Amino acid sequence: MTVRILTEADRENTLRLLDREHEINLFMIYDIITYGIQNLGHLFQGDYYGVFRGPELCGVSCLYNFGSLWIYSPVQDLTDELAGHMAGVKLTPRYLIAPKDWAVSLLEKLEKRGVKPENLEEQEYICLLYT
Repeated sequence: MTVRILTEADRENTLRLLDREHEINLFMIYDIITYGIQNLGHLFQGDYYGVFRGPELCGVSCLYNFGSLWIYSPVQDLTDELAGHMAGVKLTPRYLIAPKDWAVSLLEKLEKRGVKPENLEEQEYICLLYT
């Protein structure tokens, strides 16, 4: 498995993956269609990361320039791979939206970096607020 920043060449595969559950990925889908997949500094852009199993894109995460972090994958066993990578990126997320198991894994890794949530709200999807 590998994790890397997605480029314009990955756009169609990324949209196809996100569209599997479009109702929970509308934000990422809309922003890719409207602003593009490459980060040119716009508030509603960010760095999109893909986790790959061989050549197949199996998960997507985006850390937006305004501080929101979204994670999606229909392949549950990639949780630690993508969460571990996202916990190590330079910019710390202010908000996290992800399936609960992904979010908990990422939270544990962020806490090891010294990042602790100010508020924590758990639902089917979990949202963490950092200051």
